Amino acid sequence: MKDTLIVYYSLDGNSELVATALARLLDADLLRVRPVKELRGKGFGKYIWGGRQVVMKSAPKLQPMDKDIDDYANVVVGTPVWAFSYSPPIQTLFKNGLIRGKRAAVYCCHEGGPGSTIRKMTKRLSGAGNIVLGGCEFREPKRDPKAANKEIEAWAGTLLEALGKDET
Repeated sequence: MKDTLIVYYSLDGNSELVATALARLLDADLLRVRPVKELRGKGFGKYIWGGRQVVMKSAPKLQPMDKDIDDYANVVVGTPVWAFSYSPPIQTLFKNGLIRGKRAAVYCCHEGGPGSTIRKMTKRLSGAGNIVLGGCEFREPKRDPKAANKEIEAWAGTLLEALGKDET
């Protein structure tokens, strides 16, 4: 079995920035999940459309994935915050039971507050037989990548310790 996979959805690039840095720091593989029909809209309109999808508990069909989550012992799940929760593509992963029996960690990226995103993701993963090692939230990492990288490095160190690995 392979070791660690970073599974994430990113609309504006913030979750991707964190995923890419974590993959490097944890020596992990990356899997970006993408809905078949991507959210349309710019500015405030995307918040209304995205928030509606969260409230309706939408679980969009995903494009084919190039990695099998079952091949990994550890999974880190990342998402932007939509309507104080995780994004619909991540909902699809949870609803379809695609992450089960793993050691897991979660993160979210937001522009003003994480809401209960970390708690909700932790609850969903725990309910699927995963051991959740922790979570972290990042505020607008693309806005100040240097500061974000320091936060990401600190959290990666915590994850390496929780996974029983030495930092290299």
